Amino acid sequence: MRQARRRRVLPAVSAVAAGLAAVLLFFPAARPASADSYPGCPTLAAGATGGCVTHLQQDLNRAAGAGLQADGIFGAKTRQAVIGFQRAYGLTRDGAVGVKTAQTLANRSARDLPLGQPAPANYPPTFDPARAGAWARDNAQSYRSFVKKDPCTEFASRALAVAGMPQDDSWWDPPINWYMGRSGTSVPWVNVDKAAQYWVGHGWAREIPLDPDNAASAVMARPGDLLYFKWGGSDKTHMAMVTGTNGAIALKSEQNGGATPPFSSDGQWNLSYSHGRKPVTQVYQNIRVTLLHWNEQAQ
Repeated sequence: MRQARRRRVLPAVSAVAAGLAAVLLFFPAARPASADSYPGCPTLAAGATGGCVTHLQQDLNRAAGAGLQADGIFGAKTRQAVIGFQRAYGLTRDGAVGVKTAQTLANRSARDLPLGQPAPANYPPTFDPARAGAWARDNAQSYRSFVKKDPCTEFASRALAVAGMPQDDSWWDPPINWYMGRSGTSVPWVNVDKAAQYWVGHGWAREIPLDPDNAASAVMARPGDLLYFKWGGSDKTHMAMVTGTNGAIALKSEQNGGATPPFSSDGQWNLSYSHGRKPVTQVYQNIRVTLLHWNEQAQ
């Protein structure tokens, strides 16, 4: 009797374990919010020494061309290189490498991408990114875009306009102009690529590449920042807005004409709600995700 019961219990336990493993595959563990991008390292600042600092210096050399001696000593030159990196990516310029600066640097370094030039200007003072994020979160379900097929950028642009972004018709055309064909379908607030080019080109947002396999790689995101997805070809793009955080994980709200339902609110940024909450890397081949990150302080 006991042996028969044991045989019945073991398969059940195995099934539970298998189910748990499947869940963990869909929801990979995020780095703790207090962790640095260099495993096991605390916040790094002037006076720090050791292997963590050496790794930092190597990443600054690779991603920012800092020309530092990788000696493991966080001195004045390393601090200035950190401040320069923070300035170029709209991060708080305190010269210390906490989780946001470290993850941003790690994202750049991992892709061997050169450091972009510091932005020439801040976003307009009338614009409040947090207000844009709040509007997107509160209206993702109820808003009805007149762009039926690909409403994602129109929805994000609507949130920016509500939050005080000046309505320059090079990025925001009234709907009647779109329908009459004055600008065709390539107006920036409908076209994801042109929208990103406009905001980055004006120096109002920085491009930070993200790792879709690491949910915490967007830890520096703030409400109102934009997520720019690109995969498969020049016409395969999507835009969503950061609307909050869950620990170290950024949350997004969006409209997506090809999704079921055609919207999501406060969803984990690296999951695809169009395809049953699967990670985007399992749904789209060779997907790239870029965070358009608004400046955090005056330059």
